[in-house]
Amino acid sequence: MAGVARTTRDQADAPAVASADAARPSAWQRFNAHTPRYRVALAGWIASIVLIPASVLLHSPAATGVAIVLTWLAIHNFRRVDARERRAQADADPDAPSDPATSAGTTLR
Repeated sequence: MAGVARTTRDQADAPAVASADAARPSAWQRFNAHTPRYRVALAGWIASIVLIPASVLLHSPAATGVAIVLTWLAIHNFRRVDARERRAQADADPDAPSDPATSAGTTLR
């Protein structure tokens, strides 16, 4: 009897899940919807994060310092590009909601 109730519950949930998945674009589609400058800045930030642990393995304070500075520059470059893109999007369509994937918890300075 538990199998029957389980099947009925799964059938009732299936259409709702399918329609929610179809309405939301994938992470790759959202990434490709951004400008090339945004994508390069994000890739640079992600690549720079690997530099700090790699430089620590070199046992060189100078390499670690350079990696920290490069990571800081990549983060701030990404934030500038992100703010510019959000500003352009708001100017193009002021009634559109902001993109929660990029603007959650950030403030323009």
